[in-house]
Amino acid sequence: MSDKRAFFGTIALGSVNVARLGLQLLILPILARILGPDAFGLLGLAMPFIFLAGIMSDAGMGNALVREPNPSLQLESTVFWLALGVGTSLAVVICLLAPILAAAFEQPKLAPVLMALSLVLVLAGSLAVSNARITRARNFVVFAIGEVISLVLSATMGIYAALHGFGLWSLVIQQLVLWITKTLWLFPVSKFRPALFCRPALARPYMHFSLNSVAASLADFAGKSMPSLVVGGALGVTLLGHYSMAYQLTRVPEMVISGPVYLSIFAAVARVEGKDAARSLVLSSLRMMLLALALLFCGLYFSADVVTQLLLGPKWAATGPIMAALAPAGFFLCLYSFMGAVLLGLGNSARQFMLTALCGIAMLLGALLGTRFDINGVAIGISAGAALLAPFYLNAIANEMRLSGAMLLSVLVPPLAATTIMTVVMLAIHGELTQLGDEAQLLAIIVVGTLSFAAAIALTGGRRFIEDLKYFRPWGSREIGVDSSTRV
Repeated sequence: MSDKRAFFGTIALGSVNVARLGLQLLILPILARILGPDAFGLLGLAMPFIFLAGIMSDAGMGNALVREPNPSLQLESTVFWLALGVGTSLAVVICLLAPILAAAFEQPKLAPVLMALSLVLVLAGSLAVSNARITRARNFVVFAIGEVISLVLSATMGIYAALHGFGLWSLVIQQLVLWITKTLWLFPVSKFRPALFCRPALARPYMHFSLNSVAASLADFAGKSMPSLVVGGALGVTLLGHYSMAYQLTRVPEMVISGPVYLSIFAAVARVEGKDAARSLVLSSLRMMLLALALLFCGLYFSADVVTQLLLGPKWAATGPIMAALAPAGFFLCLYSFMGAVLLGLGNSARQFMLTALCGIAMLLGALLGTRFDINGVAIGISAGAALLAPFYLNAIANEMRLSGAMLLSVLVPPLAATTIMTVVMLAIHGELTQLGDEAQLLAIIVVGTLSFAAAIALTGGRRFIEDLKYFRPWGSREIGVDSSTRV
């Protein structure tokens, strides 16, 4: 029964994220046309500091609780009060540092924005146990419903504020409403009622796992968020606005696919006893992830300029080339997110941290080197840094899951072949496409790209793809990981 709930929950969360994508594609153009690149650039300068502090708000204890089959109320209450205390303390630190950071970046408006957004840290800390309970139960439908409610309310308030002249603060209001709504939904639904009890010694056995998990998240932050600070400091807020918008659009596939799959694969692998039992699940999931991500990001690369023109208008023209240059980075980061969930589910948070740290460093160095050229150079450097870690991630998964070279080839060949064929076809018709209008050009890219990709899959691995789809049927008596260790 839990597999059925997890399956439908994952589908629900993915479907909600598709709807969320559609809504955001309506919201972003409205806010972008009203506010312009400068407002998005200033928010892009503030959010990395909030993300950084948010990573440390529960000291990784939320993920540790997911791996604990039956945590006591005393343990959960201890984690809750510790996370809430850390989140509140970090909010105070952000408020104290806000004027200093504003002076360092020569952006006076940054200080009040950081102070207002610090409330997110308190809310994030308070949800550590609730999120862990829902994830451990694999009841992802709860997250899906929360996403819908919070997104609709935050979008409504953000647009209302923008239309009434709140400017940059429209984006701040949108973020605050988003987090307040999530908290008001998830906390009561999780049925967690904290006791007036806090004994840090209860959490000590989980600290090795949790601290490695936090360290991995910090390294992930460095790779994904630090380039924003590099761009803002070296190239200015306006170019940061273009970069931030391109990065948000590049992350769309991650919201639709990687987020739901991350939760599902982490929870599934964490509860399977033995690495052999999890091998079939990981192989089938990895094949499907690679195919979906390759199609989405290859399509994003070829459609970036048209999408930018249609969604955002002429004053955002510089965003298109940046988005195309970031497409490879988006592909690899989504893939690494999946692999990180597998490692975390297996309890190897140390290895996850090491790989995430290396990826973050490589991307940050790529961004720094790219500033010697222009904003597109920064995006290319980030993508190159992300690509460098692919062999290391594949080797880690192969070692952890005891995968042979033949097994890895069965996973890698179909998406590589399909991407190559799709690229050749798109380049061959590029001249004809540029003569079409924007809407017709986007439609042609979607149709021709999808058909060429699907044809390549049918030739190189169609039978295996059908088997993978059957493997994830939610019905029947099969439990994931049981009697499946020989399936490759």
